[in-house]
Amino acid sequence: MKLFVYKTLFVALTVFILFHLTFGYVLKSYEKKLYNNFSSQKLKEIKEKGLTEKLVGIELEGDPIIKVPENFWSVKKNDKKVGRVSRAFFSPRLQKNIALAIVDIEYAEEETHVVVESPNGDLKSKVVSLPWFKADKETHLD
Repeated sequence: MKLFVYKTLFVALTVFILFHLTFGYVLKSYEKKLYNNFSSQKLKEIKEKGLTEKLVGIELEGDPIIKVPENFWSVKKNDKKVGRVSRAFFSPRLQKNIALAIVDIEYAEEETHVVVESPNGDLKSKVVSLPWFKADKETHLD
């Protein structure tokens, strides 16, 4: 009887392991194929159409921002939405409000004046280059 139980457990464990190995391989293969198709399609589309948006820095006028946005804030130019602010905060080092925004490529040039709609009202702003200041540390990447 003991031998029968051990054999049954061995067979069940073997089937279990083989199933998971096979399923895992199939799933990884499918994910890789899906990722490669998605990536190559997206890259071709970007190459054909060019970039449509860009991550930029923005300096905002107004009182110090003490709470990071929970939702995107709209970036507008002439009452047309041209982007969104993802993060905004007061920089003690720079003594000004700064933000990261994704804007339409046409509005990504430095010194472009925009308006950011925040919960505290509209803030006059301008696009600036990133980073706002050089890092104090040395990097050995180049």
